[in-house]
Amino acid sequence: MSRLVRAVGILLGTGIAAAHAYTPAQPVRSQHCSAMAPQGWAFTGESPPGSAFGADVARNDGTAVASYFVVGVPAQMRSSPWYGKWYATPHQAVLATLSRMGTAPIQCSAPSAPAPGLQLMQCRTPQYVGLALYQVFPMADSGFVLVIRTAGTAPALWGRDGEIASAVSRSIRCDVPLRPSTADYTSGLSGSGRSRRDKADSGYSRWLGMEHYHDPSTGRNYWVSPSTDWNKDCPQGPGYCVNVGGSLRQLEPGRSN
Repeated sequence: MSRLVRAVGILLGTGIAAAHAYTPAQPVRSQHCSAMAPQGWAFTGESPPGSAFGADVARNDGTAVASYFVVGVPAQMRSSPWYGKWYATPHQAVLATLSRMGTAPIQCSAPSAPAPGLQLMQCRTPQYVGLALYQVFPMADSGFVLVIRTAGTAPALWGRDGEIASAVSRSIRCDVPLRPSTADYTSGLSGSGRSRRDKADSGYSRWLGMEHYHDPSTGRNYWVSPSTDWNKDCPQGPGYCVNVGGSLRQLEPGRSN
């Protein structure tokens, strides 16, 4: 059986026991999530709960990663003049998530249906190769909830470690309530409507582990990482903040322009 076929089976949940049979797993936990992973793996970041949520797990050398992401896409978002090109369909929403709305390089194969209700893609970024598995849950208003799991390794290591990364991804369990988005999906690309839209979406990339935040006082944009930049001592509570003139200033989600 090929390594790719085995990794697909493990990500689908049919081969976890086989992967763990020769790689002992132990529980790892974050604020909202838990997973089973070999020694040396840990949660590296979570995005704050809201209308979307994501969590990343990685091996301590950074060469193998797994992630979980869930997002609610209302009907207004699907038909939005701006968001529609990214979220009109579940497949577009997956690619928007993995590529940080087209700003991060990623190549994915056409999706296949390995099991009823599931779609699977093989993906590659400059850092990783791996798999993205997603499932769609319809909402009453023609919107949908999208759940994405990814598993990746450094390109040279997929044959050896792809099965383990897939098993870790499949084991991630999170307990977070999704909240309705307050974004203005009817606004175009300019003026205050654009500002409100950008502040509502940090554009968090599961594969890159980075997201957009900005300083509302200066308009300066920041590209930050939950694993290295998150600060529990920011003035308005845990989040991202910058030191300006010796005092901390809270950042807000999204780009300012």
